[in-house]
Amino acid sequence: MYIYEPKLNMLTTKAIRGAGMNKFNVSPDKGIIGLVYKSHKGITSLYPSNDPRFDPSLDNYRKSSTRNIICVPLKTGNNCIGCIEMSNRMHGEYTEEDFNLLSCIAKQLAIGLVTHKHKEVTKAVNDDTIANNNLLTPLLKNVLIILAEMLKSEK
Repeated sequence: MYIYEPKLNMLTTKAIRGAGMNKFNVSPDKGIIGLVYKSHKGITSLYPSNDPRFDPSLDNYRKSSTRNIICVPLKTGNNCIGCIEMSNRMHGEYTEEDFNLLSCIAKQLAIGLVTHKHKEVTKAVNDDTIANNNLLTPLLKNVLIILAEMLKSEK
């Protein structure tokens, strides 16, 4: 799950699934993830290594290969705040049903993330403190684990 951070002008991972994964940033101008973020439209790619929209630098960073990918925007209204990317479906390819399910879940997550951010800002203004993300990050990781199981994805 990637969230756009305006101060960095980068899409930053907020939750990652996969062995040995570390947080990293992705340019909104690169790859399928950047394209989904900028276009506000989801993409399914059956053979990413042959897809000119695919940026192999993430595979190099992760030391893995992407066999197939599904990526949908996290949108509230006309505002895109990031995207969710799942890859390497264990059996077969991602289906239209998978795409529709992930898109529906992404809409709800986007609403929750915007609400959470609003509460952070409100708390910071009211308390002169910054609200912490101690509960949000584990929750997002659990959501990704459930999504990966539902969509039978490795990462």
